[in-house]
Amino acid sequence: MTGALTPVDAERFSQVLRARRRVLGLSLAAVAEAGGPAEPTMVRLESGAGGPIRVSTLAKLDKVLRWQVGGAMAAITGDQPIPLEHDSTESSHPVGELPISDAEVVQLCELVGDLNRMLHARGATRRAALDASITRFEEILEPIMVRAARVNPTEDSEVLNRVLAEWVILRGTR
Repeated sequence: MTGALTPVDAERFSQVLRARRRVLGLSLAAVAEAGGPAEPTMVRLESGAGGPIRVSTLAKLDKVLRWQVGGAMAAITGDQPIPLEHDSTESSHPVGELPISDAEVVQLCELVGDLNRMLHARGATRRAALDASITRFEEILEPIMVRAARVNPTEDSEVLNRVLAEWVILRGTR
């Protein structure tokens, strides 16, 4: 078992776990079904609650998140976990093109439908729909942005910074 994580370590670890799970397109249920930690354990870990973590849980995280052995422990200590070489999210592609999964395309299309319905809503219903759509967009965009930053961090960083700056402005208007 690991010792209790500091609040800073627990928060950083939770962000790494959540980002990797989203990059792989895994729900909490899918993590558990694939032999990873149970949903309540994942919720605790991704919430940054801290506390000790069993070695067996770290091994399960390595397996289901397709990290090399010791990846989860590396994330706890502030190092970057190393994905397995056969990880499809690390595949090569032409410069300037970012791989996007079919599931992400479907999610974005569903979001467009939600936004179209929101245009016809009124008052508080419209505001609630807007807030839900923005939250959903953030959830869809996060793993794409993580991959974009990994693809070509120097060339794409200016574009990513502009997108993120615009997004922060949009979020501030909610």
